[in-house]
Amino acid sequence: MSPLNADPGLFLQPDLRRKRISVSLSQASDQHFQIIVEELQYSVDANAAAQTIDLPAFKTWAPETPVLYTVLRELLAGAR
Repeated sequence: MSPLNADPGLFLQPDLRRKRISVSLSQASDQHFQIIVEELQYSVDANAAAQTIDLPAFKTWAPETPVLYTVLRELLAGAR
């Protein structure tokens, strides 16, 4: 089941060992946007088709400590 309002053009690849995620767009874009990880209150401006984001506070999910993260992509003002 897909999350509500999922972004089909956004692909996330977690790297648990290095505590980072790789964010890729399904197609190259010349638009400037922001990637936000809500639960970590982290954001980064990006305009490349691929971006690696270090998340040192990242925690893995376990039944005893269930942790989920919401990643958003926002088009920045003035972008087309």
